[in-house]
Amino acid sequence: MSVFRIVASRPIRKITAAAAVLFFLLLALIPGTLRAQIDSREGIILVVASYNPDTRRMSGFISDFEQAIVQKKVPYEIVVEDMGCKGLSEAPQWQERMRDILDRYRKNKQLKAVVLLGQEAWASFLAQGDFPDDIPFFGCYASVNGIALSSLNVPQRDWSYSVDMAALADSIGTAGGCLNRYDVDKNVDLIRSLYPDVRNIAFVSDNTYGGVSLQALMRREMLRYDDLRLIQIDSREGSDSVVSRITRLPQHSALLIGTWRVGDDGQYLMYSAMNDLIAENPTVPVFTLSGAGLESVAIGGYNPKYKSGAGEIAGQIAGYYHGKPGAVHFELSDGEYRFNANKLKEFDIAEYKLPAGSVVVDNTEAQLQGYFDPALSEEVLLDEITHEESRYFFILVDGERAGFLKTNVGSAQTEQHLDNAFE
Repeated sequence: MSVFRIVASRPIRKITAAAAVLFFLLLALIPGTLRAQIDSREGIILVVASYNPDTRRMSGFISDFEQAIVQKKVPYEIVVEDMGCKGLSEAPQWQERMRDILDRYRKNKQLKAVVLLGQEAWASFLAQGDFPDDIPFFGCYASVNGIALSSLNVPQRDWSYSVDMAALADSIGTAGGCLNRYDVDKNVDLIRSLYPDVRNIAFVSDNTYGGVSLQALMRREMLRYDDLRLIQIDSREGSDSVVSRITRLPQHSALLIGTWRVGDDGQYLMYSAMNDLIAENPTVPVFTLSGAGLESVAIGGYNPKYKSGAGEIAGQIAGYYHGKPGAVHFELSDGEYRFNANKLKEFDIAEYKLPAGSVVVDNTEAQLQGYFDPALSEEVLLDEITHEESRYFFILVDGERAGFLKTNVGSAQTEQHLDNAFE
């Protein structure tokens, strides 16, 4: 029996008799000591995903994490739970959902570690308060800055208190993981170095926990800049209001993007939505705090170097299991300056003006090929076209195939999805 019990809805595919034989032959080659450790389960690692663990980012983490746990000979079963977070309006319910999940496993003395995937799961867990010191917990796909849900006693629109989530986690238990760090100062300095006359920074964020957390961080950090005015633009205002405010920005303004994925109604925004934001004010220089918009509207920014963190967290759990409590710690993301080559040219910014070590993203043929080779490999395409929740429709012109339309539902979707939605 496998040590991995994934609580999710991915359908099990049939395998041929030959494949089954090959599987057992490979199993026979696994060293006996490793098989013994795998088969003798000693505890449970609870993984709580903010949203559907079948989405690519979540499933990629879980797959890599499983492999790393086995390789490091940690004899724990992995159980995955889904909080089903969909929008900021549900935030008051997140703590209760997390409490229900934890209650199901805290009574079981086999619980050995908890991994929280995503901002919502991370914040909801920390809102529970003290946690047993002998059960380490880990954050991933979350950030150092955040909003403590337990301290909210004001309307959502007024959430403004930015909290150091790593420090909060350390105060309630044995905490570790991989967190993203956003550097407001480096982005402000970058904007001023390229546009010394800037007097207003308009910060754009969306209707997500991550968006509101970045908004709170901006409010706190900008208090140090007496000569700069912060203009906050929030997707909760509605798309018409947002576009109107960007169009009417005063002179000497720059735009800084935080996140832009979810609109005021909780629906996911299309890829073109970022372009629509500045269509009526194309001369305003746009920068990015998170990397959002770098491929389309942003000149550049100082952004975190995002990573999965699966191997790092598995390593910390292994260290703790092997008697090294100091193995549990936070790894904070490094950052780098990244720029859009096309936007640098459009705004007549020479590369020598950029900070040392900057990465200029240029969609040249070679770079595009470097993306297409792995992204459109035979293995990837085969997985795509055989997915049970993907559909393909071919477009015919005069009887000849001229194109196709692909739709994804359920677990085939690449982003967090709604019950009655498709992409």
